[in-house]
Amino acid sequence: MQRKAEETHDRGTDPPPRSLCALFQATVARHPDRPALRCAGGGGEHTWAQYGARVQRVAGGLAALGVGPGDTVALLLRNRPEFNVLDAAIMHLGAVPWSIYTTAAPEQIGDVVQRAGSRVAVAETDFAERVRRGVGPGVLDHLIDVEALDDALPGAPAGFDFEASWRAVGPGDLATIVWTSGTTGASKGAELTHGGVLALLRALTEVSRVPEGAARPPTCPPRTRPTASWATGGRCCSAPR
Repeated sequence: MQRKAEETHDRGTDPPPRSLCALFQATVARHPDRPALRCAGGGGEHTWAQYGARVQRVAGGLAALGVGPGDTVALLLRNRPEFNVLDAAIMHLGAVPWSIYTTAAPEQIGDVVQRAGSRVAVAETDFAERVRRGVGPGVLDHLIDVEALDDALPGAPAGFDFEASWRAVGPGDLATIVWTSGTTGASKGAELTHGGVLALLRALTEVSRVPEGAARPPTCPPRTRPTASWATGGRCCSAPR
């Protein structure tokens, strides 16, 4: 009976997370020293604790720029650790990160930025001018060069409560917008909720039966992604059994 009880505890009896933010924070707390991001070409490795700390710093900086619940933030980035950090930080504010195709023409960029209602965008240095030409004056309040991300973001505003911010995000809140290629007309934005993405992750976890911690961060260049502990959920994402 004792062994059975231990096995049940090992599988975890915590309720499933309400948002991707809660899942992220559960993984940071559970596996702080495990690798979370690995850069291609030997650019370094980030543990979950390091990843989580930077997400909190960037979230505070974005909050100081006025990003809050329901806002959208445009990202025009290649695969790099800053993408993962920004993506998570924006969600922890209850805001919505979304990506622009790196091949998009200026007029296409302007169209989707205005339809998404974004006032803040982060871009690669060599993409920034294309964003400026596309959106025109008066649309964006802030266009941040990712190479100067830490310098461009101020400190968190007075009274900013990071934990309260991410805990307020629920399953019905928007997690991201995925734009179609626009082959039959203008691109259309597909809205994905936190609850919808979590349901997919739970399904993938059940179907694949990947044990928690079994996967290692991919190293195939030029990609940089989270490890399977968050991407497939592991125990944190699985519903109690």
